[in-house]
Amino acid sequence: MAIASAAFTLAACGPDDPVADDTGSPSAGAGSSATPKAPKATAAGEDHNSCPTLAPGHSYIWVNNVEGAMNNVIAREAKAACDPTTNEGAAYHPVGALKTYALSLSAKITVIGENGPETRGATEGPRTGIAHVKTCADPNGDTWDGGQAAKSKEYCYGQNFYDVVLDGSTITEMTELYGS
Repeated sequence: MAIASAAFTLAACGPDDPVADDTGSPSAGAGSSATPKAPKATAAGEDHNSCPTLAPGHSYIWVNNVEGAMNNVIAREAKAACDPTTNEGAAYHPVGALKTYALSLSAKITVIGENGPETRGATEGPRTGIAHVKTCADPNGDTWDGGQAAKSKEYCYGQNFYDVVLDGSTITEMTELYGS
């Protein structure tokens, strides 16, 4: 039990205490642009104290950054750890090397907004899903490469973990995750 508690403690580091992994990349806490409110539910609609179940065909990723014409997601695979007896919800951690995932132009992206989950299109509208993903992964809150745009006022939960559906190495669906 002590080992499980230690694992949760390490996986739940906050923005002021980023943990470097085996590749030197920051862990979940890095890159927060806003102080998160207490989660109401997971993006999948489950109570944040429950242990989520990964649906068939889905994977977890941790987004490091978004590049190109906002159509390349640079991420690492992620794993979840959860103990339902602690009522702390899931703790996610990145594993392995960074990979480049293409983003389908028709992808649906569900993000954690200030008032809970919001589904946005990948590319249409002024507040696209991928702009949220990029802004929240960027420690400066920049939406565009090179800082061409002012810092976004986008609400960022701060952990950059997503449940994704992949078609090969193309993301067709993306759901931002709450984690403890």
